Amino acid sequence: MDINLKIDKPEFMDNIEEMQSTIGLLRTLVSDTVFTVTNSYEKGTNEKAEASKVFKTNVESIQKMLSSLALSYRRCETLGNEVNAFIKREAASESSRKRKISESGGLDHQTLEAISLQNSTQVFSASRQTFPSGSNTPFSGLPFIRFTLNEIFTGVITFRKSLENESYVVDRIGIWGLEEKEAVVSTQSTGCSIWNQSEHMVFRRISLYAKNAVKYYFENDKDQHLKRLLNWLASYKGLFSEECKECKTLLLHESSDDLFMPCVLRHFETLQPYHSTCLQHFPLNPLSLSM
Repeated sequence: MDINLKIDKPEFMDNIEEMQSTIGLLRTLVSDTVFTVTNSYEKGTNEKAEASKVFKTNVESIQKMLSSLALSYRRCETLGNEVNAFIKREAASESSRKRKISESGGLDHQTLEAISLQNSTQVFSASRQTFPSGSNTPFSGLPFIRFTLNEIFTGVITFRKSLENESYVVDRIGIWGLEEKEAVVSTQSTGCSIWNQSEHMVFRRISLYAKNAVKYYFENDKDQHLKRLLNWLASYKGLFSEECKECKTLLLHESSDDLFMPCVLRHFETLQPYHSTCLQHFPLNPLSLSM
């Protein structure tokens, strides 16, 4: 929690130093008083009277120092209470901010970083990065997650600022073949290549379903929508080897344009593979998903 503490630090330190100085003087004065009283018993009447006078003076000084010490302590106690109250207010404010972000489905930089790391495995890797500030792209200064599914595909999830608070929400997602990854994210001021589609139909199809997945997870599980989206992407590890759960085949001739296609569809809940035409009721609108 980043706290900008508005407490008079010089006043606090002055009180601490004053207390330390007073305690040191008290020790010296008490020691001198004890020494004076002890030695007075070995002296004559005049010396005892003088010692009694010194003792009385020292006791009065000790009382004044104790009062000063008590005053300094109360000042420090008051400042300490102000610090504790400030920290509690800031903690409550931070907790409220995070709760509002969570309720809106938004994410902050730390959460994006944590989710990326938590969902990275030997097969699926994800890392949070930031578009360069000051560029002429609409993503200038915004975070994005770059992910790669080993030997399958690579892609990018971009984020935009939430209208409700200062958090981020998923804006768009794109998927490309591994040989296209050098063009996935452009840092040039002329534009960003995530506007471009993959050259391969299979990855264009997956990008389409990924956009539906973004909407589905956000509207059905706001708290975990990014984590579930990354899990869904990782389920494509068997894209070119898993058979369809419906027709039990690997490739299917879906149309004259698509030729033979693998199972480019993964169910949003079960994560099982399907050909697009095998799951006839799988919607482009994820909210009408019924299985």
